[in-house]
Amino acid sequence: MKEIKGVWKFLWLDLKRSLLIFWTILFSLIMFGIIISVTVPMDGFINWNTNIPVIIYLTIIGTHLFRNSLQYGAAFGSTRRHLYIGLTTFLLMMTIFNALVHNIFFFSVDALTANIDTMLVHSMLEYSNIEATFFLFTAADFAVFTLFMSLSFILSIVWHQLGTIPLYIVSAGFAFLVILPTFHPFWVELFNWYTTATFINLVGPLILIAVVLLLLPFPFVRRIHLFKREKVA
Repeated sequence: MKEIKGVWKFLWLDLKRSLLIFWTILFSLIMFGIIISVTVPMDGFINWNTNIPVIIYLTIIGTHLFRNSLQYGAAFGSTRRHLYIGLTTFLLMMTIFNALVHNIFFFSVDALTANIDTMLVHSMLEYSNIEATFFLFTAADFAVFTLFMSLSFILSIVWHQLGTIPLYIVSAGFAFLVILPTFHPFWVELFNWYTTATFINLVGPLILIAVVLLLLPFPFVRRIHLFKREKVA
């Protein structure tokens, strides 16, 4: 357990500054938008989505988790198993923390801007069929954040082992899936499912996929070289 706590400590020391900067910037931008919408006459309105920035931030963090912690964890005596458990549990703690902070932030700002016609702050979960309560939105955000961060965690391992070329290939493949008309019916069906699914039907599959994505890297992590020229039995 000491080794796992060491992984947690290193990751927290490595990420706490960026976490503070991210939430400070997001909060400042929203406050600036509120001030502008109240003081400057305008015909249109300012529209903010608070989920997307958090998803982008956590995805970026996820792609750097493994590379940043590998050598430091090994230097402090962490085995591959300790490293894997430390990384995945820290990932879950990050998604829980950010889901809580995001919804405290969202519901507070939503209440603050309720009477401001030129300022709209919304969550992407408002497009779903989930009731807009703090508990349900926090649980749904946790599922979504965990899914994206788990996927980026796998990309971090691929990046470490194979370099950036596979990441470019994956990105190009995803771009083709979005652009090619052949796959448009799939995205339409996915959006329809998202907007009509109940809380259980939406969160359940997302959590299941995230768990699979978290378990998938373990066999590969066990055989990853912690140091150059190291041979893995």
